[in-house]
Amino acid sequence: MRPLAKAAALMPPVAFRYDPGVLVSAIVRYLPALATGGTNAMKLTGPFSKILDGAVTDPFIINWMNLLSFLLSGLPANGTIAAEVAFMFNEWYRPDCQLDFPLGGSQAMVQALIRGLEKFGGRLLLNSHVEQITLDSSGKATGVRLCGGGFIKARKAVVSNASVWDTVKLLPNQHSAVQAAVARFGKEAQHTPACPSFMHLHVGFDATGAFRALCSCCLMQLL
Repeated sequence: MRPLAKAAALMPPVAFRYDPGVLVSAIVRYLPALATGGTNAMKLTGPFSKILDGAVTDPFIINWMNLLSFLLSGLPANGTIAAEVAFMFNEWYRPDCQLDFPLGGSQAMVQALIRGLEKFGGRLLLNSHVEQITLDSSGKATGVRLCGGGFIKARKAVVSNASVWDTVKLLPNQHSAVQAAVARFGKEAQHTPACPSFMHLHVGFDATGAFRALCSCCLMQLL
């Protein structure tokens, strides 16, 4: 991994990509760096699994590499670009490498995002489920109607963070022009392939008596 990690450090990871656009994002823009990295730099544009194939045979190491890939991208090695893994290997194994945590914990990061949102005139609404995206007679989104009452008018557009399939369900179709727009969008949604996904579930436990229970469990295992 050392030659690949060195090559990954020659240019930003975002320059590497799967599609032909890599000719512009990486090869043309960072040609001198590619020349320094040699063929190793070109290996970074494909999935990390291609690096492992033939080079790693131990099942434990393969599973570990797949786990590291998943932690980085949410996909195993065959779905994670090699540049990402190589770049992180280069960072993890530096002599002065350390793992930093934000002051105030993860809540401080959330509050910083909220401050940035409010700084530019935004608002964060909790427990505000959207019942419907409202459209005008031409099919343009004008705002969102909330469950249980309430309406938020859009100044420019409505950006949906729901899946393309769930977004279709939120669109009304009371006018002929709107029906055509919704039908067209719905047809596009049906032909949109679903990508692999995952969900993080963060659970907090009351730690009262946890140490005693853990020691009892360890003792039972030893017996």
